[in-house]
Amino acid sequence: MAVEAQYPSNLVFLNRTSSEKENKRKKEEEVLVVVDYYNHQQHQPPLFFSTNGEPSHGGRDDNNPRARGRDSRTHLRPPPSVSTGLRLSSRDLSAHTHQELDHFLLAQGEQLRRTLAEKRQQHYRALLAAAEESAARRMREKQAELDRAAQGTAELEARLARIRTESTAWQAKAVADQAAAASLHARLQRASSAPVRTVGPKPDERGESPAAEDAESACAEPFRSGFCRSCRVSPVSVVLLPCRHLCLCAGCDAVTAGECCPVCGSARTGSVPVFL
Repeated sequence: MAVEAQYPSNLVFLNRTSSEKENKRKKEEEVLVVVDYYNHQQHQPPLFFSTNGEPSHGGRDDNNPRARGRDSRTHLRPPPSVSTGLRLSSRDLSAHTHQELDHFLLAQGEQLRRTLAEKRQQHYRALLAAAEESAARRMREKQAELDRAAQGTAELEARLARIRTESTAWQAKAVADQAAAASLHARLQRASSAPVRTVGPKPDERGESPAAEDAESACAEPFRSGFCRSCRVSPVSVVLLPCRHLCLCAGCDAVTAGECCPVCGSARTGSVPVFL
């Protein structure tokens, strides 16, 4: 409809052509009527009235034989062929005009159809181009989303691998700490079941005094007493690393974190809780 609105002049021209065609047809009919009337008037002589009130033809006396002869010759003369020629000419002109109008209307209609078809094709091409542009834009957006999703997946996979590595390391450390705790617990049980010495110190077979005992023998008293070496109130429940002395409770371990071992004075790197 937008294309049809662009050609109002063609429609007006077609209506105007139809009205002009009708006017020409009416004028041709009027010309034919006038020509017929003129030919009819030529065939009839004019009437004149004499003094006595009787009509006479052309002011001539009907009793005059010469006039009657002339009139008879005039009536016997064949009618001219002017009206027939004009009529044929007007008919040919009308047919030719109708034919030209038909050709013109057909040409205008064909041109209008071609114009409408071209406009329709242009409209379809514009719609197709817009649809292709929209589809390409959507595809680019989806491809960008896929790229972002793939990048996020790669980051998550790398993080998962790192977490798995850390988890494996922590599991190995936990197993090692459990083994150390079990060893300390066994030694604690053996130390607690050993008899208490009441005699004075004697040198051993190698000539060493009891003051030269290792850290394990130095920890025998706390093991037997079972109280914290820091507060002397709570039972021991934490093993210090790397010296492995069971000498602190959980509260004192949190308070004295970073300090040296109260038994051997070595620097501590960690602690392991022990449940006795």
